[in-house]
Amino acid sequence: GMSRSPVEPALLPDGRRGPPSRRTGHGSSRDGERVLRKGMAAAPIAAEVHHALGLLLVGQKRLTEALQQLREADSLRPDQARYALAHALALDALGQRAKAMETLTRSYRGHPHDRDLLFALATFSRNRGRMQDAIRYAKELVGVAPEDPGAKQLLKELESRQGGNS
Repeated sequence: GMSRSPVEPALLPDGRRGPPSRRTGHGSSRDGERVLRKGMAAAPIAAEVHHALGLLLVGQKRLTEALQQLREADSLRPDQARYALAHALALDALGQRAKAMETLTRSYRGHPHDRDLLFALATFSRNRGRMQDAIRYAKELVGVAPEDPGAKQLLKELESRQGGNS
């Protein structure tokens, strides 16, 4: 029979900027569709390449350049928590602490059970003296990863500090 599948909403571009870089300029709409689909397939790869290059540059202590790459990966695939996390860590390393926290909280809204995000949110909050936020994130982390001794350790440390402060 005819196997024409409807367009999957998941395949539509998700807020990515601009048209594909290579325009056909002429030809049928089917050509146009092929070009667009190729562009969509390339976006995750592009994000991964930016991310990998960013991490490489971090390793070479070229933080400003690294930040550009990690930001680009995050903006191409805002649905990927690990890109947001790397972006936030680079921002933090460059002293852009408010932006780093913004990046983490934005990603957290889409990935409330991501261990690495929760750990980063707890430690970033602690480093900013926001102990109640830190404890809340650490409790969420223990809830998500009850078998992780690092999570329990972090919560214990935060609660003992909180006790000393109040």
